[in-house]
Amino acid sequence: MKKKSIFRRYFTVFVSMILICIVTLGAILMFFVSKFFAYTQQNTLLYYAQNALSITESNLKLYENNSINRSIVSSGFNLLAVSTNVDIILASGSGEIIIKAGQENSLNADIIPKSIIDSTVSTGLYSKEGVAEGLYVASHYIVGIPVKNEAGIPIAVIITASPTTQTSAFSTVILKMFLFSSLGVLLLSSLTIYFATKKIIDPLKAMSSISKEFGRGNFSNRVKVRSRDEIGQLAESLNTMAHSLSQTDTINRNFIANVSHELRTPMTTIGGFVDGILDGTIPPDKQSHYLQIVSNEVKRLARLTRTMLNLSKIEAGELTLCPTSFNIMDVITSVIFSFESQINEKNINIAGLDVEKSFVIGDKDLIHQVIYNLIENAIKFTNIGGEISFFVYMENGKWKITVSNTGAGISDENLKFIFDRFYKTDKSRNLDTKGVGLGLSIVRLILGMHDTDIYATSIEGQSTDFTFYLEEGKSPKNKRINI
Repeated sequence: MKKKSIFRRYFTVFVSMILICIVTLGAILMFFVSKFFAYTQQNTLLYYAQNALSITESNLKLYENNSINRSIVSSGFNLLAVSTNVDIILASGSGEIIIKAGQENSLNADIIPKSIIDSTVSTGLYSKEGVAEGLYVASHYIVGIPVKNEAGIPIAVIITASPTTQTSAFSTVILKMFLFSSLGVLLLSSLTIYFATKKIIDPLKAMSSISKEFGRGNFSNRVKVRSRDEIGQLAESLNTMAHSLSQTDTINRNFIANVSHELRTPMTTIGGFVDGILDGTIPPDKQSHYLQIVSNEVKRLARLTRTMLNLSKIEAGELTLCPTSFNIMDVITSVIFSFESQINEKNINIAGLDVEKSFVIGDKDLIHQVIYNLIENAIKFTNIGGEISFFVYMENGKWKITVSNTGAGISDENLKFIFDRFYKTDKSRNLDTKGVGLGLSIVRLILGMHDTDIYATSIEGQSTDFTFYLEEGKSPKNKRINI
């Protein structure tokens, strides 16, 4: 089945609507023109009939016994008929034609139908369009009025008539003018609709074509935005979507590449050392040392798998918040104790734990994960003999928590990428051999679930700070409102 384009449908619909409007307007116009012309003609015939009545009545006054001088009245009728191009008839009460002036052989009968005489006498005015019950062969406009004597008694009838062919000729002229005008309007409207529809459809065609490219994985093309209307907004939305898809595609590619790298390194190490032990390359006295390395790499793989699983759960919305009010300093202290051996190993000084109880609102387990990741990251990059400091205080009605560590710091170029997955500031990956580059990504996701964010600042060669905010909680001494 052949597709019918939206352009053809719109163009056909609009042109059809214009044609229907033109035909309807033409029919209404011809109807009113016909009615107006008929009304005008009948009023004109009434005026001529009244003139003929004046001639007849003035002649009646000259003679007694209501007699009429036919020659005088006929002359007056003839003069009026010639000047007006109408038929003027004087008929008796019985319908007998007394005087006729106007076109020769126009009448189809020698007597006026009784119904016309009776209607004229009874109503005082007869006005019809047609053949007058056989009085005329062709259609005429006919008007009749009674002739009364001095006593007011109808004694005759005056009839004026003119053919309707004049109306037809006039209507034909009007119709031709209307048709030519309509053709001009239709042509102009069709051209306008064509270009207007094309202007609307062309961007949609471009969007359709580019959308197909998106389906093939090509996100480089963009739609040109030529207007600020709904079509322009749709084009902007499509471009925004293309940008987001492109970023997502890049992130996915990098994600796969990084996961492959992170898995390949420990697996290669594990495989190499195990093969070395099995084939005897590694002597028995050194096997314990290399088995410890293998154990560390296995643990690294387990951390990577667990961290990726947590990321997936957070992004899929499978983790739900269980907000409570708790002391953030208790969480920080407990995490510090869990890293006691690493802290002592690097002789790191801890500062800022002497803060009054600071109650915040949040999911305690998830916030514990945030603190854990930040402290683990800080210990990893703090210089030997350096310091990790905690700054916890109220700011604008919220608790501001900052974890700061001394060390090499992070360059401005790297700082904007540190929350990306698998991103490591040390591209050679020699500095962070145990990390998987997901800790800070999880921190941002968890804080995002709490409707807040984390900010990083750094001075190269001096320090790095990570700051986030949490809502103020209630102390257990006071009744706490459930959230």
